[in-house]
Amino acid sequence: MALAIKRKSDRIASMDWKQLIKDLVGRGLTQNEIGRAADVSQPYISDLLNGRRRQPSWEIGDKLLRLSRRTTKRLAHRQRQVA
Repeated sequence: MALAIKRKSDRIASMDWKQLIKDLVGRGLTQNEIGRAADVSQPYISDLLNGRRRQPSWEIGDKLLRLSRRTTKRLAHRQRQVA
């Protein structure tokens, strides 16, 4: 269990948050929707996107990663339905 937490912590510390948010916006989410999903404000998301804030807390980073995984799965599901 401790190893899994360590790996997740390392992943969060080394994430490119600006790119992750750009990807989420590219999938159709607004900064406001991203902020609500991560329990933060839209200005907080804007700060991450514009480099004014480099690193979210572990808890917020985890929520952003989960949102990214969920939206990736939804996008893949939609693409399979269209094909």
